[in-house]
Amino acid sequence: EIATVLGKDGIPAIWDPEYVSAEESEVPDETDMIGLVINGEARAYSLNLLDRHEIVNDTVGGRKVAVTWCPLCNTSIVYDRMLEGNEFNFGVSGKLWKNALVMYDRETDTLWSHLSGIGLEGQHKGKELQIVASYPKISWGEWRSLYPQTLVLISRGLTYTADSNYEDYYIDKEKTGLFPRTIEDTRLPTKSLVVGLRLKDSSHAFALDALQEIGVHQTEINGVNIVVAANRETRFFGAYEVPAGVEIDRIDDRQLIGSDGERFSLFADGTDSAGLKLLPAIRSFWFAWLDHHPDTSVWSG
Repeated sequence: EIATVLGKDGIPAIWDPEYVSAEESEVPDETDMIGLVINGEARAYSLNLLDRHEIVNDTVGGRKVAVTWCPLCNTSIVYDRMLEGNEFNFGVSGKLWKNALVMYDRETDTLWSHLSGIGLEGQHKGKELQIVASYPKISWGEWRSLYPQTLVLISRGLTYTADSNYEDYYIDKEKTGLFPRTIEDTRLPTKSLVVGLRLKDSSHAFALDALQEIGVHQTEINGVNIVVAANRETRFFGAYEVPAGVEIDRIDDRQLIGSDGERFSLFADGTDSAGLKLLPAIRSFWFAWLDHHPDTSVWSG
């Protein structure tokens, strides 16, 4: 059921984003960011700042995107704002579906699921927005070091906020948004974090804690050679399609090391990196990922 919890635009999306350079910003290195690189242009968006907006309508590297954040599900997802040749601008509807943000578009007032990207009600019901590969969570210190030319989102004079409005909610390991979860599944703790992937009509979840312990996990999904990597210190994680026949041995700082010693950079222009293809991975609380992907597989180490 779609539940109304706030008035439309009660949380104000950003329609005309403003930025400062990395040099001009006063963001502490430990600040959590969404990192995005398209056609050589880099952007950073403070997660705590997005608590107050949830959606940024942007154009990066010539591509029209919506940077979206749902604190109840702990999910940051970037969507393409173009669909069937038409541009869409997204706002916060004030509604929730399965405890996740419901977006609306200004052009047709269709309601869209933040976590699945699917139209829920309206003219475009059943249609699906395309996810744009990004770095859903990474420390500002790491991002600035990787992309010193990056721009940083600014809102009402702020480039970040020191605290999240949801700190108590994150501490409570059993509270699942504003409503009970719809599916019970004990394969993982309720609010453990997962790296979620949707590939060829199948969904897959990788326990983030287990991934951070070993650094890298390689698997095959529907014939695709996949590597999921994470760095606990910088909070980075990412999923990549790896060329057939390549075996990854370990992660070393910002590179994957193949079994034959070949090195693959984890960071490039946001799409391809020395043979790696960055995939649109989603970080989420387990309960939220499961409610939206009930048939998901699980890897827990």
